[in-house]
Amino acid sequence: MFKRIYVVLLLLVFGGCNNAGKQFVGNWVAIDDARVSLEITHNGGNFLIKTTYPTTNWSAGFQKDGSIPKMLVTDGPVPAQFRDGMLEIPGMLGPSRIDIVKSNGNLVFNGRQFKRTQ
Repeated sequence: MFKRIYVVLLLLVFGGCNNAGKQFVGNWVAIDDARVSLEITHNGGNFLIKTTYPTTNWSAGFQKDGSIPKMLVTDGPVPAQFRDGMLEIPGMLGPSRIDIVKSNGNLVFNGRQFKRTQ
């Protein structure tokens, strides 16, 4: 009898481990600039993050009005780990963290808020 209870408890404990961080998975767009987005996917016990953002297209040269055109760049995928309720991206100057605001469900990353896309 105790053996069955022990097995059930082990299944509950280890079965829930795969769901850790699932609230981060999906496509997210920055609230202040729709050109900035994140795509977060589950990769076994870790996560992969792709980032899309606008940057200056120096190779296009100056336009007739003197402006320099922008282009969208996608970086990644970059690995991340779920730790202490947040996604953590390792970096040379320390980790970057991604968190979810409990009150509105928005994601916070590098001082910018993102909302989930449909």
